[in-house]
Amino acid sequence: METTKKNRFDRAISALVKGYLNGTLAKGHCAACAVGSLVAEGVGGKVFRKKRLLLGQTYDCSVPNSDWQDVFVTYLNRPQIQRPYRYTGAAKIQIDSTGYTWQELALVEEAFEMNTKLHFKTYPICTPEEIDTDQYNGLKAVFEVLCEIEGITDATPFVAMLEK
Repeated sequence: METTKKNRFDRAISALVKGYLNGTLAKGHCAACAVGSLVAEGVGGKVFRKKRLLLGQTYDCSVPNSDWQDVFVTYLNRPQIQRPYRYTGAAKIQIDSTGYTWQELALVEEAFEMNTKLHFKTYPICTPEEIDTDQYNGLKAVFEVLCEIEGITDATPFVAMLEK
């Protein structure tokens, strides 16, 4: 694997593992989902959880990182909406910061969103174990997609990094 591709892959795996282990990964939240976490890493931002009085937790990033969703989005386990004509301005900058194309990130988005069942809005009524298992399943699918993109045949060593 060439150096540029190895760097983007290593950075992606690191950002996703960090989000999983520190509890800032969140399905359905464009700033904190798998792609949101990759974009945050790319633009030098930090994803964090915020407590809201009546609404439980929400998520945010220390720098804007959600314009990418103008280009593609997978919502409520429905087929992905893609709008390549919106691959401009802030969305383009955010996507490009990851080192991946928008089409590759769309595969990552779809893998995470379609292989998780719990939306971040339901996290307050779920056990930590349920959330952990759900996110693990989503990230396993994401790691398989990232490995496929990079031509890596076995995602097992990367999935093992999710062990707490």
